[in-house]
Parts: sequence; C-alpha cells; structure tokens
Amino acid sequence: MSFQKPHIALAGATGNLDLVILDTLLSAGYTVTALTRHTSPSISKLPSHPNLTAHPVDFTSVTSLTTALLSTSTKASVVISALATLPIGAQNPLIDACGAAGLNPLARDLPVCAPKAATQRYLAQKCAENPECGFSWTGIANGLFLDWSATLYNGSDVQCNVTLLMDVARAVLGVIENLDSEDIRNRVVYVDSAVVSQRRLIGYVQEMDDGGPDVEGAMLGFCIVGSWDPEYGCDFLGRLDNELLGMKEMSEKGLKGFIS
Repeated sequence: MSFQKPHIALAGATGNLDLVILDTLLSAGYTVTALTRHTSPSISKLPSHPNLTAHPVDFTSVTSLTTALLSTSTKASVVISALATLPIGAQNPLIDACGAAGLNPLARDLPVCAPKAATQRYLAQKCAENPECGFSWTGIANGLFLDWSATLYNGSDVQCNVTLLMDVARAVLGVIENLDSEDIRNRVVYVDSAVVSQRRLIGYVQEMDDGGPDVEGAMLGFCIVGSWDPEYGCDFLGRLDNELLGMKEMSEKGLKGFIS
C-alpha cells in the first residue's frame, strides 16, 4: 500500500527553523496549514504556494485551535509544533486541541528546557487519559543547531551532538512517514548531523584564510551547561534514531566543508 500523505498543521511557521521545516514539507508534496498568531505580522514571511494555507489562531484558546484543526479547509491529521523559545512552555492549549480533534502532535525539542520537559509530561498525561482516541505524540531532540554560534562554552573538548536545520526538517519528515510505527510513538526520538567538540569546529574555521573567528570563553546559564556537559546527556551515544528516520551523519569531509 502506498503511503498516504497526511495534511499537516504547522504551529509556528515563520521562525528560522520553522521556515526550513515548511519548505521541506512543501517540497515533499505535503499540504500544510500554517497556524499563525492572530496578532502577529509575521504571516508576511510565509511563501506563496498552492499547498499552503495560513490560518490565524489564538494560541491561548483551545476553542480557537480546535476550530482551526477541524475546519473544512484544514482537515489536518498531524500537528507539528515548532513554536519558538518564549511560547515553548505555553503549548497545553495546542495539546488539548489536538486531543479534542483526535490528532497526533509532533514537537521538535531543545537541549535543556524545563518548560519542554513539562510539555512532554503533559503529553504523556493526555495519552494516559484518552487511550481510546488514538492520540499519540513524538518529540525530536536535536542537540545544538550546527548552523549557528562559534563561542566556546564550558571548555572546548566535550563531545556534543549537533544538527543542521535542514536535518531537523528531514527528521520531521521521517517521523511523519513512520506514524504507524510503535518505535516512534509517545517518546522523544534523537537525531543529529554530527558529533563534534567545539575545539574541532573552531579548528576547521581557523584553517580558513581569514584566520577564523574571535573565540570567546563563557558560561551562559543552564541551557549552555546542559549542552556542553556530559552529565546532562549532551552526547546521544546509544540513543540515536537516525537510521529509523532515514538520516545519515555528515562525513568528516562534509562537516569540514560546511564549517569552512
């Protein structure tokens, strides 16, 4: 049986990662409804595409979100939450709306974030409360974004998983294409593009003709601690789901070429 592409509702469609996910979904032939904040001017960032519809919503209102997900024009069957850092701890209305609509939410993850952990607990609670409705969820943990930052934190030799924005989007596709698999249901999947140390990355950059960036040592709060401290699980060794989702890590040559 051929794979039937579900209609996707994308919550948070105008950020740096969101636009990459959106472009990847549209390029793969999916029909997408972008759930946009009804007070936000960011809707102008959305591309023009025959398979894309924008639907303004109130992200604090379960009624507004449920109506959008069940509307005749939307008919979404999978919801992707790509909300940015500030609203990341306020996703319960979206989860409740998914439950009311009988949909499956998919969330991308951050390296360390207490509100994100609370969101995962709330998702698990909703699954336990409604076992008969088929509600399920999948989170994506991607470590740090490889596309950004050249500042050294907490030393420079700790190994850490890093992921390109494009590979996060590929992971989203991989999850969607495996929605019926118990291997991804109601858990966080772990993905990466490479396992690196900061010193290794900076070394690549410093091989460039301009001598590389002005590297600064620093410690910036719990997120940085969690990202560059092995005690907090910054290395996904033994937990990666790349193969399950059809992803591959970058080669040494590919990683060096991307950095330089």
